[in-house]
Amino acid sequence: STWTDTPQNPLLRKFNLARRDRLAGAVRADWTASDRLTVGLGIEGAHDDYTESVIGLTDGRSLSVAADVAYAVSEATRLRAHGQVETLHSRQVGSQLSAGPDWTGRLRDRYTVFGVGATHRAMGDKLELGADLSVSRARSLTEVDTGAATPPFPKATTSLDRLKLSASYQLQDRLSLLGSLWHER
Repeated sequence: STWTDTPQNPLLRKFNLARRDRLAGAVRADWTASDRLTVGLGIEGAHDDYTESVIGLTDGRSLSVAADVAYAVSEATRLRAHGQVETLHSRQVGSQLSAGPDWTGRLRDRYTVFGVGATHRAMGDKLELGADLSVSRARSLTEVDTGAATPPFPKATTSLDRLKLSASYQLQDRLSLLGSLWHER
């Protein structure tokens, strides 16, 4: 049998192989408010320009903002929380007829993650118990303009909720037993 494949548009540049000019930056600040409390804040962003792509991804922008906090209730018990929101915007052009561009598309994605956790040491620091809860949400919106009246794509949403319990028991200096149990939905 002979393998046949749909011919690719010679103008197509896959995003991971195309020439990209990127302008990116990030700032992070960590503050130790006291012996018990630390706070961190961060922001980062990027702008990608695919100047030589006639067909394919032409530009993209991303922005991420994150925060975290940790608090020592006592020598044995520690609490923590974190959150992050990231948005991505990209634009691409395509061709239905393997010629020049005849449609454009825009994608807007948003990711949100929040989590809390705690650890507690007991039995002379031989046993460490932990619990973590995280909630993640993602939303994606795709718009395509072909020049004709076409129905819009539906908004895609994804969610992930996770509860994890863990334990570590130190039997000897170089031997520990570890265990964890988690549930995801």
